[in-house]
Amino acid sequence: MSCFLALMANSFPPELKSRVATHCSAAVLASLIRVDKSYQAGAEPILYRHIILHAGTRSAEILLNTLNSIPSRKPSFVRSLIVRSPQHHNHADDQLESISEALCNALSKMQYLSDLRFYLASREIELQNHVKSLLCSQLMRLHIFHCTQYFDIPTIACAQSSTLKTLGMESGDIQDLFHVVSTTVNELDSRGMSKPVMFAYECDGYLPVFDVLTVFPDMLAADFSWQPILESYDSNNGSIPTLSREHVYTVNILLKDLFSVDQKFIGNLVEEMSEFFPSIHRLEFISQQPSPLWKEWNQYSNFVSIISPLTELNELGFHDDLLLTEQIQKRKEPSEQHFLFARNCSAACPKLRSIGFLRGPVLERDVEKGEDWQQWKAFYDYQDN
Repeated sequence: MSCFLALMANSFPPELKSRVATHCSAAVLASLIRVDKSYQAGAEPILYRHIILHAGTRSAEILLNTLNSIPSRKPSFVRSLIVRSPQHHNHADDQLESISEALCNALSKMQYLSDLRFYLASREIELQNHVKSLLCSQLMRLHIFHCTQYFDIPTIACAQSSTLKTLGMESGDIQDLFHVVSTTVNELDSRGMSKPVMFAYECDGYLPVFDVLTVFPDMLAADFSWQPILESYDSNNGSIPTLSREHVYTVNILLKDLFSVDQKFIGNLVEEMSEFFPSIHRLEFISQQPSPLWKEWNQYSNFVSIISPLTELNELGFHDDLLLTEQIQKRKEPSEQHFLFARNCSAACPKLRSIGFLRGPVLERDVEKGEDWQQWKAFYDYQDN
């Protein structure tokens, strides 16, 4: 293909060569440039538009040398940059440190960069500080930024607030997530700045795993929408295969107070979520503030209609941030109200097989056998202290 196009190059006007370049793969474009330099002007903006840099590899070293060569227009072509940690974790720190200066030097020339993502397996302080300084200098205006919780997220969010639409971060301890997000929101609010949509994703080693999402809707209130999150997924152009709406199976909705939030707001949130991510199997509501125990059941009956759009839902949970794992021994025996709520939920979501109640029992059922709800067997022997 590249040889044929090169042979035809003399008969192609420059604008047609640019059109040809838009329909070629990266490999074909690279070959075209090697065979015929006349394609370079049209091919390079496409070749360098989306870059994935694997730290510690020879290709990363060559790429950074190319971007930092003088003179070079190549950094100005970059619109999206993903930086991944080395695959061998034992040397991750050393390899990240070795490219930190070259990477930040290249970043300083990417004035049109709008999508920046760091998927790191280690806490590289020097790199984080360099990146923060660059983003605070506003040399670039980001629309999407992904990073670990170790970055100074509040400072970066404020510096990029005029354009930043989506802020993704690696998930971790629930309390740490609450702290980072609430600090960021408070800082933006105190300065009268617009807030990006923030969410967290799981990581498997140094790679992001996007089948689990954690969101903070009531902290963002009117600024929250699923659309920027979905766009954040789709903008990778297939570079990470799992970034698609069909691969999101679990959603954690973190709320300041589970039962003081407007139920209509939560209902609209879940309904919109079902449209964007139709394959959700597990939904967890997690409250930052200690919530009252199930005293007023009318507060919970609303959740039957709230979850009804989730046709694939298997597991439903209500949790207190501080009691996710520590209070298992104190879970109470289920009451008839627990069973009634479970039956109503399974009528709305026929595939539902497990419900975990706030500071209460976990109920389960065998959907295939058509069994009724019963207490999760693992808790049969636990007694209240």
